Amino acid sequence: MKTIGYAYATDKGRKRSHNEDSYLADAETGLFVIADGMGGYEAGATASAIVVQSVLKDVSNGMALEKALNTAHHRVLQSVEKGIGRPGMGATVVALKIEGSDYRIAWVGDSRAYLWDPRLGKSGLKRLTHDHSFVQKMMDSGVISENEARLHPQRNILTQALGAVELTDVAAETVLGAICHGQKILLCSDGLTTELADVDIEAIMARNLTDQACAEALLNAANAQEGKDNITVIMVSFMANTCRADNEDDTLPMDIDLLKQSAGARTGKRTIYRAFLGAFLFLAIAAGAYWGYLNF
Repeated sequence: MKTIGYAYATDKGRKRSHNEDSYLADAETGLFVIADGMGGYEAGATASAIVVQSVLKDVSNGMALEKALNTAHHRVLQSVEKGIGRPGMGATVVALKIEGSDYRIAWVGDSRAYLWDPRLGKSGLKRLTHDHSFVQKMMDSGVISENEARLHPQRNILTQALGAVELTDVAAETVLGAICHGQKILLCSDGLTTELADVDIEAIMARNLTDQACAEALLNAANAQEGKDNITVIMVSFMANTCRADNEDDTLPMDIDLLKQSAGARTGKRTIYRAFLGAFLFLAIAAGAYWGYLNF
């Protein structure tokens, strides 16, 4: 039975002459990756391609996802030393790996992952990743809002990126989750989130489109703004029949019939207790009166 569906869309945007994003979507291995290249024409595209190929190779050989991202960082640096690409090239990355009934997401930089879950009600979209960027640190400290961050002149300054020469290693962050029927995970480069706020993404995903139509609608909406950067999105949907609870010790709702039965049982016990207490008091009073009669 098919349990994973996916779709993708990518575009150079309206301002760029070329696309430096690279991506991988492989349902058979359960691996999905977006790498957003940096460093200008050829260099950025080279760096993102190295990252995707490196992650695929290492994860296919059993390497943990977060370690595979750090290894990709070193391969980008080594490629520059070998004369491949250009000095200063690098990439951000977000990767999803399906592991049985769970998923694992790892990232470096400001490419993002979102969870769409219709069970969450009105607010069905949840951001799973946390940007490694200067403006994110400002947001965390309360200096600027999310909308201000999207327009901030220093929004492209990253605190981590694969291929950054000042970093001996990168510290990929990871998030884990259980796969549930009806959920979707959206991976995207920052070309999408620079143009669209989370509420805009949520509104499009709530339109009940097919995965491919949704991916294209997101891309078109970003281009309909300014489309300043390359845009890549991957939509992964889960069609599993069951959903493992994140916490098997969660409190369960009370059965109302059982509650009524319990209340009835308690009421019956109180009635019997009161009758017994009344009879005991009556006998005690009667015995006391008889004793007084005999002695006085």
